[in-house]
Amino acid sequence: MQPNVPPPYYNDLSAALGYAFGQMAAALSDRRSGFHSPTVATIGLDGFPKARTVVIRHFDKAARTVGFHTDNRSRKWLELQRSPHLALHGYDAGRKLQLRFQCDATLHQGDEVAHSAWKASRVMSRACYAQALAPGTAMETPDAESANLIADSDAFENFAVVRAKFHCMEWLYLAAQGHRRAEFSWAEDTLTARWLAP
Repeated sequence: MQPNVPPPYYNDLSAALGYAFGQMAAALSDRRSGFHSPTVATIGLDGFPKARTVVIRHFDKAARTVGFHTDNRSRKWLELQRSPHLALHGYDAGRKLQLRFQCDATLHQGDEVAHSAWKASRVMSRACYAQALAPGTAMETPDAESANLIADSDAFENFAVVRAKFHCMEWLYLAAQGHRRAEFSWAEDTLTARWLAP
């Protein structure tokens, strides 16, 4: 693209939405994408917001769902059990694009969704769930957990999938000629799109 020539989505809400969805879909396999490892925020058990990085494992634009895997012993899982509301934030510096989603999560543990995701996971990814101690457990030394790995079949018991349906997405594109910001929200399946002041 030539310098100072705005992209097709610069002044087009429909193109902006399509570009955002395309970037999210591409992030599933592109580890260099800024949206491959977004930040997810939940409502903590103490009432304070909690944020952490996750790896995107699922995106379906038609169903408006995004998903990631987690350990069901984690605080994140407990927080989502208490309140299914979560926010997801990603920024790709190369594309100068920020995406923010407001979602409601559905939790999957030991069901067909979880089994399918587990089978599709790489061995090294499964190892994350083979730790005997729950994430966040205090330890005497940083490597104390390495001697307490459990079998792969038992590790599945710690594995869970979060699928979150988004009902609002904010889109922010940074450009020298002027930033662009938009909001896309869905009431049921009816889309409302509007420009916002950057």
